Amino acid sequence: MEDLYGDLDTSTSALEKKEALDLKTQVKEENGRLRVELAQLQEQNRQLGAAHKQLEINISTLFATAQLELQRKDKEIQRLRRQLEE
Repeated sequence: MEDLYGDLDTSTSALEKKEALDLKTQVKEENGRLRVELAQLQEQNRQLGAAHKQLEINISTLFATAQLELQRKDKEIQRLRRQLEE
C-alpha cells in the first residue's frame, strides 16, 4: 500500500516544480519585454526632451523678433505722424 501512495507525493511535487519553472520562464520573458519597452520609452523621452528644448528656443527667438518688429512699426508710425503734422 505504501508504494501505491508513495508516488503520489512525488508526482505532485514534480507538477509544482514544472508550474514553478513555467512561471519563472513567463516572468523572464515578461521582464525582457518590459526592459525593451523601457529602453524605447527612455529614448522617446530623450527625443521629446530635445524637441521641447528646441521649441523653447524657437518661441523665445520668435517673441524677441516680434518685440523688435513692434518697436520698428511704432517708430515708423511716429515718423509718419510727424510727417503728417509738418
